[in-house]
Amino acid sequence: VSNAVTRTWTEAVIAFISGLNPEVKYGGLRVELSLSPSEPWFDPKLITEHAELAPLLRRMLGSSFSLVRVGGIMSFPGAEDQEIHRDGQPLFESTEMEGGQILPTHAVHVWIPVTPNYTKQAGATSFYLGTHKTFGSRFEDLGIDQGSAVSPIIPLGSCLIFDDRIFHFGGANETDAVRTCVFFSFARSWFTDGTAEADRNITAWTEIE
Repeated sequence: VSNAVTRTWTEAVIAFISGLNPEVKYGGLRVELSLSPSEPWFDPKLITEHAELAPLLRRMLGSSFSLVRVGGIMSFPGAEDQEIHRDGQPLFESTEMEGGQILPTHAVHVWIPVTPNYTKQAGATSFYLGTHKTFGSRFEDLGIDQGSAVSPIIPLGSCLIFDDRIFHFGGANETDAVRTCVFFSFARSWFTDGTAEADRNITAWTEIE
């Protein structure tokens, strides 16, 4: 979605995140931030009252949905490819669903770059299209070519919305600049993610693989 956020918002967010001074420990070069929705720059109304984004969320999640988490990812120069993964698992295994039916989306992530280097060279996230319709937690069991991933380039001010179940990975950052993005995670009102709920009201950071 183009024109999702303003330049003023982007500049304010990168200044806020820079002020957190996240350090790189134990050789890790990718940091995950937990950001508080009580901070003015991370108010979910930025998304839920947006003229284009709000209708998209309602189309994907129905009329009753809520914020699960606000966070960010910082990928430092030298960060390697992540393992291919889903952010969330399908609610049922195929054997538990009559005829292997595909359930509607129950959770999505709104992904907003806040640095201008959201490119494949800097490790822009790559997605395996259609894998939100598959079952199981292991990508290698799907028989999909690892080289078939799509790496969308997201200009500053724009955002990407993706299903919680899609297989993806953050790429290697081969540049000399940190690549940073902020995400808002939303889910249908009946769905809760215990891990995300535990830290949704703090601002902190942790190292991720």
